[in-house]
Amino acid sequence: MRGLLVLVFLCSFTFCLWLGNVPLITKSLQLGGVVSAQSPNGSQLVQQGLELYQAGNITAAIEHWQKALEIYQQNHNSASSMIVRENLARGYQQLGEPGQAIKQWDEVIAYYRQVGNLQQIGRTLTEQAQAYSKLGQPTKAIALLCNSEKNDSCNNNRYRLNK
Repeated sequence: MRGLLVLVFLCSFTFCLWLGNVPLITKSLQLGGVVSAQSPNGSQLVQQGLELYQAGNITAAIEHWQKALEIYQQNHNSASSMIVRENLARGYQQLGEPGQAIKQWDEVIAYYRQVGNLQQIGRTLTEQAQAYSKLGQPTKAIALLCNSEKNDSCNNNRYRLNK
């Protein structure tokens, strides 16, 4: 009985190892003697962008994220597009381009409002407010955080800024 179990285990193990090598065989296609490489997908570009961002190469990270955003938009993948836009906004913040960051945040906020994700709306508004603050527009930043269109609590004197 023990020998049979060992044999089943070895066969299963060999089969699993063989399955692990199948993608290596199918990754490239032979077309008339020319090997065509697969273009990276959106998630690969996002991951490469994150690695570049962490290494301090913000400009290259943004380039990767822009390409990923195009792929996600073509595939109508809104959720992934918003994650990429958040990365882009943070990258633009790092490069000292808060105006570009704000444009990305606007898209992200509109999406989260559409899907009703209040937690993400709050977090994103905070990050957008930081961008407005860096642009020298603290009043706009405060208005975003206070939601002054629906709440007059920020309009009283205790929140006024000295100019």
